[in-house]
Amino acid sequence: MVSSFVFLLCSAVLVVVVVAGAAVTPAPAAQTASCVLDVSTTQICPVSFRAVAGKRGSYTVAKYEDHSRCNFPPPASYPGNNGNYRVAWISIAWGDGTRSTSGVARLGGACPGTSALDSPGATAAITGTHRYTRGGRYIVQVYIKYVRGSGNTFGNCSRITPKSLVYEINNNCIALKAPSRSTAIVKRS
Repeated sequence: MVSSFVFLLCSAVLVVVVVAGAAVTPAPAAQTASCVLDVSTTQICPVSFRAVAGKRGSYTVAKYEDHSRCNFPPPASYPGNNGNYRVAWISIAWGDGTRSTSGVARLGGACPGTSALDSPGATAAITGTHRYTRGGRYIVQVYIKYVRGSGNTFGNCSRITPKSLVYEINNNCIALKAPSRSTAIVKRS
């Protein structure tokens, strides 16, 4: 439980990456339907979205745990940790061979739970804007990274290493279950 919690605390940074290349087979529908956000096992979930080739649109590419509104009394075992973590960086690779783009971490509602050790955070969306040129199905891989938020003085997740996808407790907190594998279903125009 401690290692999972430490990972969560480090996972407040969001990075979204998609495997570049040609159209690929989508993730099974069950993966999206069965994903449940949980502080100790899953902090990012895939989604399916529809697009029209040739038209630019804004899409929800993943769901994640938003801890930006958490403010619990710090537990003795984690001094300074009030549970507040925020998304610090997003990168979306769209799965169609185009260059990666940035995205937006939407904010959820109030922080649920009773302590920094058990709060699943509020469910919120990661969105990005893109134009697919061809119809097909694409796998969009999404990573998220967190950093300490307001009032959090605990010793982890102090900053991110933007280009690294290697988890590191102090400076590169990647969410549990990243990358999520979302599916873009693109209709021909």
